[in-house]
Amino acid sequence: MSGPKVVRVVTREELVAAGTSLLARLDAAVQQWQRNCGDSAKPADVQVTKSRRDALAAMLAADRFSEFEQAAAKEIDFLQADTEQRRERAAQARAQERIRNANGQQLARTLLRSGSNLTSQVRTELEKASAGQLSVAEMDAALSRARQALFPAASQDITPEQKSLAQRLGVQETETSFETWKAKSAKPDVRLQSVFTHLAELETLGFGAEAGGLEAQLRSVQSMDEDANRDMRLDTLVLAVRKAKDGAVAKVKRLNQVELHAAELSAAVGDSETLSKLRSVTLATSQEQLQAMVTLAQTELAKSQEAASAAARRKAVLEGLQKLGYLVQEGLSTMAVDSGRLIARSPVNGVYGVELVTGANQKVQVRSIAFDAARDSSQDVAEERRWCGDFGKLQAALQAGGCEVVVEKALGVGATPLRVVEAVEENRRGQTSPGVVGRSR
Repeated sequence: MSGPKVVRVVTREELVAAGTSLLARLDAAVQQWQRNCGDSAKPADVQVTKSRRDALAAMLAADRFSEFEQAAAKEIDFLQADTEQRRERAAQARAQERIRNANGQQLARTLLRSGSNLTSQVRTELEKASAGQLSVAEMDAALSRARQALFPAASQDITPEQKSLAQRLGVQETETSFETWKAKSAKPDVRLQSVFTHLAELETLGFGAEAGGLEAQLRSVQSMDEDANRDMRLDTLVLAVRKAKDGAVAKVKRLNQVELHAAELSAAVGDSETLSKLRSVTLATSQEQLQAMVTLAQTELAKSQEAASAAARRKAVLEGLQKLGYLVQEGLSTMAVDSGRLIARSPVNGVYGVELVTGANQKVQVRSIAFDAARDSSQDVAEERRWCGDFGKLQAALQAGGCEVVVEKALGVGATPLRVVEAVEENRRGQTSPGVVGRSR
């Protein structure tokens, strides 16, 4: 037996509402995944993703709330991580093409400096290649002709006997292969590789204009002679491109957050002024504004969910008390969230009743009360014990209805004096009409 209690009540209605909101967030995450992955997400990948989503929806429909919440959160995290990985792979593939082109231009310039015996036709082709005027295929052809001119293949007419004789005479082949020469003379600049990768990521993130401006700066740097000034400008450009890419990644993540919050809010409250604001954001929206939108969405969603949860808790407790015969004043089920106080008269003795105060975090304080300061207080302990039995019945009824009811704190019977509540309508005491709301003293 126990007296005043602090009880945590979670109704099925609020679990369903929270699950529905999370499912809406998951659906938005799936849409983001399809949109951002583009062609890299094959039809089979899309079908598997939708099948996982449907399995999670079935889990929610089966009232497996806790399992659904954990699995849905993991699925959203997976979709976001998979999107990022696919984006990075796409950017790397696009960057490799540019790196190959830049390396070809560098090699063409090196061949022009080193190849004094090149024909005029080959030299003209190399000049076009170094200036970026040839396609990758045309560049490869020009480099191949220059390679053949500068590094002729060893004669294939020598017989095995001649090769053996040369080896016995100690003749060593000193010809330098083209690949060896290229590795020594035309080493790719890792800084350029970094810049190209970041530029490609900027483009895949939707920042094509910014990437174009930075690429123009890169072309200007590439056209410079290789000296300390060029190195300094290239180092500065590397930092600028990396900073731009990091900022773009952060903005897209924030934008995706806003979109997911908007989906949750839409499922929870429908159209609203806040939802309109969330849906108006774009890549042009500043980071500060995006963060403000995230905060606004979180606040609005929490307020809506708390209001709905409190209403569901009051409704469930009210119906439970009424089934036990307690007299509750009409209209209390729609009591404002900030008041959160419900008083019911005992079905056995009109001098006594119970008070329930709903608070935050799904908690409800319950205790026996008295309506008459001049009562026979020797009956207080007996009334508390009787209420204890009724509370057990209320708890069982709530649990049977899908609610989770946990007693987090309980004082002993008689541990504290009963609170005395002055009746607002004194003439209704002891009648079978609805009970009273009063004030404590």
